[in-house]
Amino acid sequence: MHPIILTKPQKVLIIGGGKAAFTKLKTVTKHHQDITCLAKSFLKQFNEFDVKLETGDFYELPLSYFDAFGMIYLSHDYPSTSKLEDFFNKVVEYLDKTNKLFSVSSKPELGNFISPATRKYENIIVSVSTSGESPKKAVELAEDLLNHIKNK
Repeated sequence: MHPIILTKPQKVLIIGGGKAAFTKLKTVTKHHQDITCLAKSFLKQFNEFDVKLETGDFYELPLSYFDAFGMIYLSHDYPSTSKLEDFFNKVVEYLDKTNKLFSVSSKPELGNFISPATRKYENIIVSVSTSGESPKKAVELAEDLLNHIKNK
């Protein structure tokens, strides 16, 4: 693993309209990205953000749909049937083959990145990761570090 900070905005796609996708949306919008969210339906909180909301079914997308995006979050439940799992795996293979940055919330090991818990204070950025093992603990540690910095 090699942590990085992106210095230019990305065209970001978030697949999903539930809690996991909303958590990603809150994080990504802090970094001034060009964001599109796609889901069959969205939690009402998605409307609080100035992002493009597209209503649609992930499992009906052509693979070429992903070409317009540089960073993709698959933030929905892992497929429940073998047919859906086959499509999901084709998407993962395609994203990997086309060198996209992509994260899979339901199975982090399938993606090629995970997002650390990130906090900013003035010109200091604190990022903490537990390599996907305990996102809640990463958030707690990032908050603790930020508070320590603020109190120095």
